[in-house]
Amino acid sequence: MIAAAQHYTDEQLLELPPDHPHLTDCTSCSAALSAIHDLAATLTNDLTWDAEPVSELPNLATVATLRTIATQMDAEDADAERNVAAVLSMPRESWFSTLAARPEYRTPGFVRRLIAETDRLIDSRPADVVEITALAVDVADNLDSFAWHGDTVPRLRGAAWRERAYALYYVGRHVEALAAADRAGEHLAQVAIAEYDGARLMLVRAMILREIERYDEALAAAESTAQIFAAFGDLTRLHYISGVQAVVAYAARDYRRAVPLFGALATHAAQTGDLRTHAIMKQNLAGCYRELGEHDEALRCYGDAVQLFNELGMEVERVRATWHVGRVLMLEGRHADATRITGLLAAKGYAFG
Repeated sequence: MIAAAQHYTDEQLLELPPDHPHLTDCTSCSAALSAIHDLAATLTNDLTWDAEPVSELPNLATVATLRTIATQMDAEDADAERNVAAVLSMPRESWFSTLAARPEYRTPGFVRRLIAETDRLIDSRPADVVEITALAVDVADNLDSFAWHGDTVPRLRGAAWRERAYALYYVGRHVEALAAADRAGEHLAQVAIAEYDGARLMLVRAMILREIERYDEALAAAESTAQIFAAFGDLTRLHYISGVQAVVAYAARDYRRAVPLFGALATHAAQTGDLRTHAIMKQNLAGCYRELGEHDEALRCYGDAVQLFNELGMEVERVRATWHVGRVLMLEGRHADATRITGLLAAKGYAFG
């Protein structure tokens, strides 16, 4: 007889009596036996073996249902756009009290509109966005799951908590951000098909894990996410993930791994005319070469970065890249050249430690 601490094979499970102690103690075997019974029930259902060909004509009832849902969502979103604008036009301190007084605002559309506002305001008003995401999760978490179609509510909850995680990450509250990402994952686990939503969440997790120096986990999250974005053809997020991978590799001092990632991002930015990203990636690439002791490549990339920052009018970054040129020259023993460059910067009032 097999010891109670071990797992049974499918054949052995089918031979056990329903009240066998192992089925009570072992959740894994109990779940496996339940799955076998479910499969057996499916195979005895006549619909499983129905060979009637599927009609290529649309099901009119299904079409009508989808049109009704779309019409309701459009109306809900239109109301939400007005309602969110009204709430956010008030002082931030009154947002929650206003929402408490207007229960009719608490709809999926209101949550979707709040999420759209976070995308628009994150760079200019990050503190407001943190509070906007607090509103979003409050509304989403208190929606009645049965009042809206399908998995609308758990999917929205996952999205709202993902945006909250990103907002908290953006303002440096990384522990809270990771907890919010965990909450988002719990909600998305209730959605039947959520691969893409899960990938967007994993992207946020990778960014948070990078900041708290859990580099191995961050890279694993980024790599799994990259595969999904590639499958969905989301090139924008795919390139962003490459950036996360590159920065994680750099932070982990894995410069050999970071070089081709930064190089590919610089090339893509140049091809798409994104000069700002091109300049930043060149500067990052130069830093990798400097750490690897490949000073000629480092100087070439810093030179490209200086030129691009100059064209963009990004004075601080231009000066920073120029100062790094001086550092590389010092590493090469070209002290006179390095002193001349740092001296010029000092004469203009710039100083770096």
